Amino acid sequence: MMKIFNVKTLLCTAVFSTFLAACGGGVSDKVDTSINLAEKNRSSTFKFINATNDMVNFHIQAKGISETIYASKYKVASILEGSVSESYAYNWNKHFSRSEFGIIDSVSLTKKDTVKHTIENNKAYWGIAWLDKNEYSITIVDFSSHTNSDSYAVRFFSMSDQDIFLGDNTTPVFKAVKGEVTPTFTFNNCIDLVVINDNPSDFCQIATAGEHYIAVIGLDGEVTLALQ
Repeated sequence: MMKIFNVKTLLCTAVFSTFLAACGGGVSDKVDTSINLAEKNRSSTFKFINATNDMVNFHIQAKGISETIYASKYKVASILEGSVSESYAYNWNKHFSRSEFGIIDSVSLTKKDTVKHTIENNKAYWGIAWLDKNEYSITIVDFSSHTNSDSYAVRFFSMSDQDIFLGDNTTPVFKAVKGEVTPTFTFNNCIDLVVINDNPSDFCQIATAGEHYIAVIGLDGEVTLALQ
């Protein structure tokens, strides 16, 4: 599924013929420039969730660029802790679907993480900043395709293995596995979701039938709800 491009080979095609002279020289700044200036003929949409305890900057760059992803030109959003961004359109060249995503805390600029992910044209994704045993981690998740206008729909992404309960039930509906998104759970009547430490999600105060949500569950059971 993943397709990784050899930058030197790709630069020797007609797409980047301007930089043929650099193909044998390994001049990283020319490679970076050619990738950044390539025609942006593809687009993907992102919404970012910050489930850390800090304000976080989100960055995106095409794989193959040697410059640090944390350069200001690659910053696409700064999100407060426990918050969700507006939609962001990321435009890219069709030869560079393999992209790198990074997060870094906005104050000390010392806590950070990166991940590589292959994206597709006209698709939408979540970028989730979360804590893995108090270390920064970022995960990219596809949007769901839920379309039932009469039901409530939610998926879960948890920072630890957790049992998920509905309403007053004492038996968990299913278990969320750390660092993985669950399948979509749908129900006809709105029922609040309860996780560890009896932290309520206030889901019914926020949710609307027919819309899809993702619930990011923190280490202490705190819930960050985001509308797709």
